[in-house]
Amino acid sequence: MKTIKKPRITFFCRIKNKKALRQNLFYAQDLDILSGIDPELVIATKWGEIKYSSDVIFIWWWTYAFVPVLLGRLLGKRVIITGTFNYEAPGSPNDFSMRPAWQRMLIWISARCASTNIFVSKREFDIFNEKLQFSNIEYIPHGVYAENYIPVYERNSDFLLTISWLEKSNLQRKCVYTSVDALATLRERGYDLRLVIAGRSGDAELELKEYIKAANLESHIEVLVDITETKKIELLSSCKIYLQPTIYEGFGVAIAEAMSCGCAIVTSDAGEVPNVVGDAAVVLDKTTPSTIAEAVVDLINDPHDYEKYQRKARQRLTDLFLVERRRAAIVDLLERTV
Repeated sequence: MKTIKKPRITFFCRIKNKKALRQNLFYAQDLDILSGIDPELVIATKWGEIKYSSDVIFIWWWTYAFVPVLLGRLLGKRVIITGTFNYEAPGSPNDFSMRPAWQRMLIWISARCASTNIFVSKREFDIFNEKLQFSNIEYIPHGVYAENYIPVYERNSDFLLTISWLEKSNLQRKCVYTSVDALATLRERGYDLRLVIAGRSGDAELELKEYIKAANLESHIEVLVDITETKKIELLSSCKIYLQPTIYEGFGVAIAEAMSCGCAIVTSDAGEVPNVVGDAAVVLDKTTPSTIAEAVVDLINDPHDYEKYQRKARQRLTDLFLVERRRAAIVDLLERTV
């Protein structure tokens, strides 16, 4: 039997706080996958930390890939880039078309010259495959460690949950203010519900709390900052409904986590969301306080539909979005010749 030499790998993500690599699920799972292939995995967060003696340079985000792609390819290395390209992504603060021309050029050259571009979005993969005729691309979606999320189908709680980084553009993109207004609508209609907003601290935390105060909802909305993984799973396993209305999602990791916990989910027809949830969530064509409130009411008043969405969500997650799928695909990719 032919023995396949395991490659030496450098993982590169240009980020200020190295701890964030473990706080973000999509970085953490790739670190776990790559360190399983190369126990001496090099982790670089600055260009100068990249080890070009590695066989493979694995890069997160095209934005900062130009230098390692150029040097890596000149040195005969295999250079892989992954992430979301934000191509044709209205509503995303990083929409490719809104970038300066010089950035678009460098990103485009990086994508063209990379050994492989891994898209986590089927929508973007299809665009680059069919419309832009890229050949150096793969579709390998994010995954969830489903064994860490126990699905709970019987729920008697009175709170809705949304998860979002408390940074201004992120709160806007994930329609958190709209969800606050939706709760106000629900309470005006006589539904005694609460809203829990959980996420990493950000520059809009105070602004969000002021918005809640102005809406006179302080006693009905709880903002939880920098919660543990255990607490997050506890919330996902007990909330009445998971709310993730959104303007754009490159994938929707929090939605996938909610699916793994067997949540009934209300979300939006935006970005990659339809490919992630399929028919396993209530998907809004138009995202407003009234449409969100109406979807919540419909789920609460129809136990059959409520449980149907719960069970479909968990099943779809385990069928399509397990970490093992991403692991196997990346291992297979790295075993192929350049």
